[in-house]
Amino acid sequence: MLLFYRGFSQSLVLRALGIGYFIGSGFLTTRRFFGFSKLSSLFLAPLINILPLTIVGSAAYIVGTLSVPILTILLWIPLCVTILAVLFPKSSIPPYSKKNTPPLPFISIALCGVAVFLLSAFCLTIFAFRTTDSLLGPWDHISPVPFILYFLATLVLGAILLRNTPPSLSLSMIAFHFFASLSVAVIRFPLGFGFDPILHHAAERIVVDQGVILPKTFYYIGQYVLVPFFARLFALPVEWIHQPLLSIITALSVPPLAFYAVKSFFRLQTISGMLCVLFFLAIPYLYLVTTTPWGLAYTIILLTLLSSALASATQDSRFNFLTGALTLFTLALHPLAGIPLCFFLALQYIFLLSYRSVRHAMLVGMSILVSVSVPLAFFVNSLVSPSFRVSLRMSDFSTLLHTTPLFPVFDTRFSPFLDFVYFFSFNGWILFVFLAVLGALLLYKRPRPYAQRHFLIVCLIIYGALRINALLTVNFIHFETLASFEQQDYAERLIRIADLFLLPFVGYALSDMITRILQKKEQSNRLVGIFFLAGMLTASLYLSYPNNDAYTPFHGHTLSSTDIGVVRAIDRDGGDKRYIVIANQVVASAAIHEFGFKKYYTAIIEGALQTFFYYPIPSGSPLAPYYYSMLRAPLRTTMTEAMRVANVTTAYFVIRDYEPRFPIIVRDAKKSSDSWKEIDGGKAYMFIYQR
Repeated sequence: MLLFYRGFSQSLVLRALGIGYFIGSGFLTTRRFFGFSKLSSLFLAPLINILPLTIVGSAAYIVGTLSVPILTILLWIPLCVTILAVLFPKSSIPPYSKKNTPPLPFISIALCGVAVFLLSAFCLTIFAFRTTDSLLGPWDHISPVPFILYFLATLVLGAILLRNTPPSLSLSMIAFHFFASLSVAVIRFPLGFGFDPILHHAAERIVVDQGVILPKTFYYIGQYVLVPFFARLFALPVEWIHQPLLSIITALSVPPLAFYAVKSFFRLQTISGMLCVLFFLAIPYLYLVTTTPWGLAYTIILLTLLSSALASATQDSRFNFLTGALTLFTLALHPLAGIPLCFFLALQYIFLLSYRSVRHAMLVGMSILVSVSVPLAFFVNSLVSPSFRVSLRMSDFSTLLHTTPLFPVFDTRFSPFLDFVYFFSFNGWILFVFLAVLGALLLYKRPRPYAQRHFLIVCLIIYGALRINALLTVNFIHFETLASFEQQDYAERLIRIADLFLLPFVGYALSDMITRILQKKEQSNRLVGIFFLAGMLTASLYLSYPNNDAYTPFHGHTLSSTDIGVVRAIDRDGGDKRYIVIANQVVASAAIHEFGFKKYYTAIIEGALQTFFYYPIPSGSPLAPYYYSMLRAPLRTTMTEAMRVANVTTAYFVIRDYEPRFPIIVRDAKKSSDSWKEIDGGKAYMFIYQR
């Protein structure tokens, strides 16, 4: 128990032993229970240990707190799982054949060295642009060099895979490619990237200090258990665990599990299987670039699909255990993702029923229920949590057009790179739908085993149900605590995870095309295919991060040292007084980053009792409108009204230098305020108002 009072901070040796304990126990469990290869077992070891640890920890968090005794119990779970795995008979499913493996040619070794060099240079180039200034996304003020390096690295990786390099080496290279692709924001922005990750980071710090964050909710628990557990165990700052967590889990877990799934389900050769795995990065991965509960849930949904496909292909019930554990993990992370996944699991078990009439009746009933499950969950949650209120409101159905493209888009800004990237962005759905339909037709014409057919049917049911859920949510559900620009967010998320359930069909069509190209053995076709793959992955890399360019203007600035300087100055000046701050969302995120959820006020606003943070934050803060009013005209009456609503006597107005009309606003605010202070050489101004 002393480990959780002092952690492993007393010795680097103890930290290394702790890491060895988690990796080693996970390796033994994966190798013995699932029969994966040694390298794949090593890659999957963190995931295999995280699952039971998080599930038990989430249950303990719901009924109590993450106290030292609970953390100590969680520490023993990996060892207990390993002992149980050893007691089971060893898996007889061979991962892949290693018999008569020829020696690795020198050219393959050289290509791997070149790929590692190029990807390392890509990461180092991003690191060279590392900054604490305010920027409009990772690609703001950056040279084209990282994209050239990434494109070349993908070309070389494609050549490595085409040379039939041994699976262990190929998987290692693909995992490195995944990690580099997902880590751009983590590398470039040491203060954090995005509002939601900073919010969850602050919540995790509270859980580390107090064992719980109040009020308790039934979502995000999985991440609030996982990050604090390792932060307490290894006595590390929360951000050291939080920031790279999603990149590490995705890069280590998706490639090996995807390889085994596509190889077993589609009966592919190693080369085709590896290329299919790499094509995962051709789908823009917006939710995977920063660690949030939703991002983790998105990855776990993908892993659940892969595990379920592997279970249906191998008929090994061991993978059903993995699928069930992944489903529970997703439910603990984010119910919006976990609820459909629970139905996905239940529908597969319905196919095991003996009586056809009962089976069909349950399938119809379950399909209807899952189609309305998310709106129902929103209404139930609004009853349990009054701070998240929803109401029934019918729209004109025009919002459906914003999330469902209907026609190809052709546009140009006379920039070869951007024109290619956005042609891929605007019309990538055509290729995706084409491959999904083609894959469905091919699977229909080529009979599959019983379990695989039912897996594919369930994927189609869940896809249609999630699309219906998205339609109902965006057109009938109004989130009273969300701003207008956030109303469609949940529907867009549902569409994103719905598309994941088409991946088996897309993957089959893709694998069929790859196999046909490889069988012809024409070097020109292979060369064109590699260039096409490299171009798609480079475009996907660019599109997966927020960007401000000629096609998509973006106004979400990153957290900067200036913002942190402002909130520290306000905290020193305000002290223990009751005060509010009228500022933008980035400054609010700086306050949460530095001081957590320090102050909340309760007031009657528009006839209803509301509790709100002392900085304007998203999700319907009553202070946000006053900030926009001050941008239009920095009047004293506006700040006085804000102070009256919050029942405080002091208010701070913060303006950053990137806001439009910055000099004019500063000039007028100096006249209307009681006092003011210049921050960081004029990059920000703090104006103080008294009532």
